[in-house]
Amino acid sequence: MAELYDTAAVIEEKFDIVYTGVGAICWIPDIRGWAQVVASFLEPGGTFYMREGHPMMWALDWEDPDELRVTLPYFETEEPEGEEEEETYAGEGKVESPLNYGWNHGLEETINALIEAGLRIERIEEYDECEWQGLAQTVLEEDCLWRLPERRERLPLMWSVLATKIL
Repeated sequence: MAELYDTAAVIEEKFDIVYTGVGAICWIPDIRGWAQVVASFLEPGGTFYMREGHPMMWALDWEDPDELRVTLPYFETEEPEGEEEEETYAGEGKVESPLNYGWNHGLEETINALIEAGLRIERIEEYDECEWQGLAQTVLEEDCLWRLPERRERLPLMWSVLATKIL
């Protein structure tokens, strides 16, 4: 077992594909350090893919059902944002320690961190949908994705990046 930034010293394998799942980078205080770890596990020519909550969505007040309002940092900050959550993020019961800490990382910070780590960006996409109810205003649709009920063009809820490790 190792702390994230030390994993390259513990795991010596290289991979053709590295994937970062939804909701992973909000737990990372240093996005540049994370990008270095991602690159360290990729074979030259290997593929990295990430689908993540959009940093603009993370900056909004999640609980106000009446308006979309920026109340949290969009850019990475040295100190995390803290909030209390009585249940697990999956809604599967009470948590023992309800205080939860996280960091937001703007698109520029994340993309430049990957570039600086030796990855070539192949594609970036932004989406008007989310796999969970990220905001009080979103509604569940027939395809099991959450979207704003109107004027979806106002706000990206998710984004993805596809990159290749430079040879």
